[in-house]
Amino acid sequence: MPRRASAFLIGVVLFPLLALDGHSGGPLAPSAMKVRQGRLVRFLTFTGEIRAKRSVTLLSPDVRDLWTYTISYLAAEGSYVRPGDLVVQFDASELEVKRLDTEKKREEARVAIAQKEADIESRRQDLSVNLALAEKNFKVAELNASVDPSLLSRSKAEQYQLEKSKAKLEMDKATERLTNLEKGAKAELDVVRLDYEQADLDLKGLQSDLGKMTIYAPTHGLVLCNENWQSGRRFQKGDTIWDGFPLVSLPDLSEVQVLAYVHNQDYPRLRQGARAEVVLDSIPGRTFPAVVAILPQAATSYRPRSELKVFRVYFDVLEKDTSTFKPGMTARVRVPVETGAGLLVPRRAIEAGNKDQASVLTKAGNRRVPVKILQANEEEVLVEGDLQAGEELLAWSHPGNTRRRSEEDWITLRKEDLTFGVSGSGQLQAAQAVEIRPPNLRDSHRFKIASMIEEGKQVNKGDAILDFDKTEISKRLTDENANLAKVKEEREKTQASLEVQRKDLELQVEEARVEKEKAVNKLTEAREFESNLKLKTAEYEAEFATRKVEMLERKLAAVNRHAELQLKILDDRIDFYANRVKLANDALNALSIKAPIAGVVIYKPNWNNEKKQVGSDCWTMETIMTLPDLNTLLVEGQVAEVDAGKVCLGQKVTVTLDAIPEKTFEGSVTEMSTIFTEASFDRPVKVLQIKAKLGSLDLKRMRPGMVARLELIADRLRNVLAVPLSVIEVENGKSFVTVKKGDKVERRLVQLGKNNGIVAVVTSGVAEGEQVAGKPVDSAAGKAAGG
Repeated sequence: MPRRASAFLIGVVLFPLLALDGHSGGPLAPSAMKVRQGRLVRFLTFTGEIRAKRSVTLLSPDVRDLWTYTISYLAAEGSYVRPGDLVVQFDASELEVKRLDTEKKREEARVAIAQKEADIESRRQDLSVNLALAEKNFKVAELNASVDPSLLSRSKAEQYQLEKSKAKLEMDKATERLTNLEKGAKAELDVVRLDYEQADLDLKGLQSDLGKMTIYAPTHGLVLCNENWQSGRRFQKGDTIWDGFPLVSLPDLSEVQVLAYVHNQDYPRLRQGARAEVVLDSIPGRTFPAVVAILPQAATSYRPRSELKVFRVYFDVLEKDTSTFKPGMTARVRVPVETGAGLLVPRRAIEAGNKDQASVLTKAGNRRVPVKILQANEEEVLVEGDLQAGEELLAWSHPGNTRRRSEEDWITLRKEDLTFGVSGSGQLQAAQAVEIRPPNLRDSHRFKIASMIEEGKQVNKGDAILDFDKTEISKRLTDENANLAKVKEEREKTQASLEVQRKDLELQVEEARVEKEKAVNKLTEAREFESNLKLKTAEYEAEFATRKVEMLERKLAAVNRHAELQLKILDDRIDFYANRVKLANDALNALSIKAPIAGVVIYKPNWNNEKKQVGSDCWTMETIMTLPDLNTLLVEGQVAEVDAGKVCLGQKVTVTLDAIPEKTFEGSVTEMSTIFTEASFDRPVKVLQIKAKLGSLDLKRMRPGMVARLELIADRLRNVLAVPLSVIEVENGKSFVTVKKGDKVERRLVQLGKNNGIVAVVTSGVAEGEQVAGKPVDSAAGKAAGG
């Protein structure tokens, strides 16, 4: 900006403000001020909040086929966690259903393997019987063909040779069929084993995914919940979150930063590493050194869905002792910026003129010197004029102000007793209460309220208090009953078919045993009466009959095993659908909720302060109403951040309830939050959350949710001098008041003690009985300092 334009703007802003206070007369007092040569330093002031320089961020899980997750448990914000402590848990009912289904598929695949093995064994025994028969026939044919042809007719000899060839061919075919079975059996088993391995792999994946639904603290720290961009507030139990989204941070507060919000016009004036100072709203009397740490490359929205763009600049706080810092504290960052150089004059020495013209009064000869204002800060003004560095100046008084002062009331100082307190607000809540939520049902996450008991009604244990719409569950129960009946019918048919097959095979075994017995008897007779040829044939017949019995017995065992497995699958399906029928019945009953304890019904408002009503939709884990234990009533309150430093555990508190205004209740602070939070999603004012226990309760009239007003006693001082804060003028960190002494008025330095935001204790500088002005003489200059 050109120097002339800059001076013009300073004049436009500064001089009307000075003129409001009537700066146009002689000096008020002989206090001298000096002109100095130097650079004018102005401060850029930004608002931000305390954050940890380093923190561990916990993300929502990344699970196959799931895109959103419902928070079923979330550690209280500000609570301290250690490694291994539970921080977040997500609703895993959908995955549990998949896990059960996958376990069922794996078991079915395992049974299918056993079935396939039994089936292959049954076919193996059939082919083995055929092979044994073919081998027996070949041996008999070979034996006949080995007879000396000269002992047989030509046609008989040729017949024996032909039978041998046919028997050999049949034996080779039987051997090939059995070999092919063995080769194909491996491929068939590989197919069903692949199904089992896939189901087992899916089950392990689901078990891994279920593990991701529970998050434990990897390190120690305070729990800080991130902002839910959909609702404009921090995440809480019952919220839905996308996969891979930052949910919770565990900050390391050994090093802290300030995240400050910088507007476009100020951003170019910041430099990496520039020094700054930080002031906390909760500790206004201290400043902490800092430096610019991170300058972003682009501006972003100030808040979700806000059109205001700001630069998020990080300042590293250089304070080693970070015990006083809490996440979320509001901080003001002041960055000194050097502007023009030249002659610098104290603001109190300036007398306003037109536009950028002014004048000062030198101590030597009371000489009036015209000056031109170039720039200004809270304490000094950069000027051009006939002045020398080191030259002494006098402050200007206000003749009109003298006339007005005589018309104003002067405050006569008297000693009094003062109580310093902190005001707060809150609500009555029960420390112990039963929360009433929708039931946790498989495959059901959304519910519609069909009826609910009216709020404030006293209920007994077992009374009906809430009903949800049962249409969907009733339809599911009908479908599951139909499926169960269908599977039972299928089992009966299968059992009957398998029974016929088993009896048929048992009959074959029995027949084979009879044939074996006949063959053995025939062999015995052949040994006594027949030729070697007949004996050999009988031996082959007996050997085959014996092997056939063994093979059919093995086949019967395999068939029985196959039947058992087939019936087991059907029994498992019956159990599966019977369990689903039971679950549907249980779900139907669970949709009608009865009071688990006696108490008073209190509706639970949601994040938007809305309560549920008949017809409202709600989700699993969403609290609809509570049944509080009135004997555990306490006050959950909040105090402004600027007053947080005056609050401590055990501090006495006086509580007034809007619903019982004629009565006050005494108590004490029992719990303080470890972080600062926003008062509500639509009030971004930082507050400290506290809890106070009351000494006595009026159970006939007190109810949870009643609005409470809190007064916390910070200190009591007796017999002290105090002045209103509005009469105090602050300059260079020192406090001044205007004192009337006879007909004269003087500006006097005072030492201040505690203040309660209205009055401040004066420890020195004035005495009891003296009169001070009702407002500071240089009040308008003070206003101008802000410009």
